[in-house]
Amino acid sequence: MRATRTPLLLAVALVLWGWAAAEPAGADSCVRGGRRCSTPPASSRAAKARSEQMVAATRRLAPGERVVVPVVYHVIYGSYLPRPGEEPDDLTHAPPLALTRRQTQALERAFRGTGFSFVNAGASFADFARWGREPRLPGERPPVEELTAMIHELTVASEESLHVFLMRRTENRAAPPDTRSMFESEPGADGIVMDWDYLPYVEALHPIRDRTFRRFYFQGEMLVHLVGHYCGLLHTFEEAPDDCWGRCSLTTDFVRDTPAHRWTWDEKIGRCIPLDTCPDQPGMDPMTNYMNLEPDLCASEFTPGQVERMERMLRLYRPYLIVPATAGSR
Repeated sequence: MRATRTPLLLAVALVLWGWAAAEPAGADSCVRGGRRCSTPPASSRAAKARSEQMVAATRRLAPGERVVVPVVYHVIYGSYLPRPGEEPDDLTHAPPLALTRRQTQALERAFRGTGFSFVNAGASFADFARWGREPRLPGERPPVEELTAMIHELTVASEESLHVFLMRRTENRAAPPDTRSMFESEPGADGIVMDWDYLPYVEALHPIRDRTFRRFYFQGEMLVHLVGHYCGLLHTFEEAPDDCWGRCSLTTDFVRDTPAHRWTWDEKIGRCIPLDTCPDQPGMDPMTNYMNLEPDLCASEFTPGQVERMERMLRLYRPYLIVPATAGSR
């Protein structure tokens, strides 16, 4: 009996090993956020189904309406304790507010041709020391509780604006409209948190040592991606809620015109290289889509279905962003 069981167990192990080896490089079957975006994943299957039914029943923008998003930028310094040899996280080394204006221009460029526009509604600096409570080791990020306290305090005066918190070495994340929170465990933390090195790169304004940022993330399109989440879009490679195997047949972002694909970004592939990670499904991987996680040079579009979804999601969850179109608006 024992002699029979050993080959059988070995065979099962080889099958499972082969299945794992078939996974795209860099894929983590239970991590939906991706390498550069930690936005909370879709909720449970039942809750998501109810939300999708509500979205489908919500109307799109009317001819006399458009979406205008006032953006308030908060440049937060002092949240990161540098490792030896790293630059200080202080006001002197923080990006200038001029880069926030370029960032809004990048949003306008990305959403050109849709009913969406963005306006600068303010920008300021703040020292994270006022919210920091716990000592940290070099390289550690502040805990969620401290970030939430910061977000609540800085957003209370203008809750109907999009608040973007630019920080050193932070995890990029956005608050989906149906939860209005960047953190699954902390309700009401609305807005976007982004590593400030993903701002549009202008060496004269804010030089960056890391050549990866200078080469791949220089156009400010990480915030375009995060704004997509803020407006209700999922990653184009989103796994179905409660599915941890990344099966192509269950990969869906609930948008009809984005092909099913699987997350494959790592250090060697995913640099705007055409891929077909779900060959049994129609279409190639959407390498140029903002809701994939390709470098800035590759990302260039939202699909009509994604624009429709954002309109419906904002009507349902952020209706204060929908305003009458004015004469002369695009």
